[in-house]
Amino acid sequence: MAEGAAAQVVSVIIPTRNRAGYLCRAIDSVRRQTLAALEIIVVDDASDDDTPVALATLAGPDLHVIRTERRQGASHARNLGIAAARGSLLGFLDDDDRWLPEKLAVQVPALAAAPSSVGLVCCAYHVVSESSGRVARTWRPPTQPMDLRYFLRTTGFMTTVPLLRRACLDAVGGFDAALEGGQDLDLWIRVAERFIVMAVPDVLAEHHIHGRQITSDLPAKARAAAAILRKHREQLSAHPDLLRRHLERTGLLLCAAGNAEAGRLCLAEALELAPHRDELRTHIERSHQDATGHAGELIASVFPTVDGIRLFY
Repeated sequence: MAEGAAAQVVSVIIPTRNRAGYLCRAIDSVRRQTLAALEIIVVDDASDDDTPVALATLAGPDLHVIRTERRQGASHARNLGIAAARGSLLGFLDDDDRWLPEKLAVQVPALAAAPSSVGLVCCAYHVVSESSGRVARTWRPPTQPMDLRYFLRTTGFMTTVPLLRRACLDAVGGFDAALEGGQDLDLWIRVAERFIVMAVPDVLAEHHIHGRQITSDLPAKARAAAAILRKHREQLSAHPDLLRRHLERTGLLLCAAGNAEAGRLCLAEALELAPHRDELRTHIERSHQDATGHAGELIASVFPTVDGIRLFY
């Protein structure tokens, strides 16, 4: 694909709510791409801060703003953006994240050259502390295939990372707005059921950690993990080791979030699948003895931090 043609196929969709400062940075990172996008679609999910004013200052022929009258969530906002998009390739950028300048220049030709069986192309990305600016870690694509089994095991990458064919989303559907969290994982699972997931090794995006996002919202992450487990239970049942992994993660999140009874049920089911895992038995016993104390221990020891911000991955 020639560069001139490539520049006319990408629609960038940015859902936002009450993050005017971050949003300006996100839009700027798209406009700084060495391969320009066809359009930037910002879906304002009923912001009540100065987001509309900020968007007015950024107005341009490339910027299309959609505003909802009531808050309906990021997945609904992304789906509105998908419906409005004119491009044959779609990129998603969270309003508090950033693309590096070469992202589209690398991913567009890679996906354009791939067979139609490839639904999306991902890339490496940095996890960046907002407070210090330091790179806390870098996610790189695995050497093994990112197939259905891979995504049943782990989310892999953030929504900010991949570039997708419009035809892929038309085939599998958009984001599940009924899910409180884990909508990215849910979509990658559905993509991997029908398409090949490709990767380029370059670091092309930044995911910023600032503590005001779902990754640091323990109750929301626990509910999301339980919902993903319910929705994809059939696929997971074909892989007992992966089902055990989801049961264990969901159980620990539920126990940490204060829903000890539901958490212990998940952990007990995980133990049935892996009776040799004595640590599961220990967690169940500790939760029975002192659910509050056990929750505090889990929060302090199981989940990672970035510059003091606890992340419930």
